[in-house]
Amino acid sequence: MSTLSRRGRGMVKDILPYFKESMIASSDAFSSENSDGYVNFSIAENRQCAASLRQKLVDCAQEEPDHLFYDDMKGKEKFRSQIAGYLERTVVGRKVDPSHVCASSGVGACLEMLSFALCEDGESMLIPAPYYTVSA
Repeated sequence: MSTLSRRGRGMVKDILPYFKESMIASSDAFSSENSDGYVNFSIAENRQCAASLRQKLVDCAQEEPDHLFYDDMKGKEKFRSQIAGYLERTVVGRKVDPSHVCASSGVGACLEMLSFALCEDGESMLIPAPYYTVSA
């Protein structure tokens, strides 16, 4: 710990204050066999849909191998159109322009893009819990 910078020590001091509860929830996860289990929203990992996504990912890689390489930095147009349609139907209840949708590889990248787009030098963001200590 002494080899870390002051900033690094501050980041790990109270790392993930909800970690203990998260591990308890993970050990009693919801499933079709355990309907009284926990759905753990404190981590950005959804294991409930892994089986249904696996074949879809394999199919996509075979149909469009260019998914494996650099492309539009906002995300594939087809993907953004489908996300826009989902948002229209389930979230906002009105037309969503796919050109206003940007896909990212994770919350860290999203927060970084948002901070560059919305904040001036020296400004900050408040991120409610659960959060990623590195981002906070």
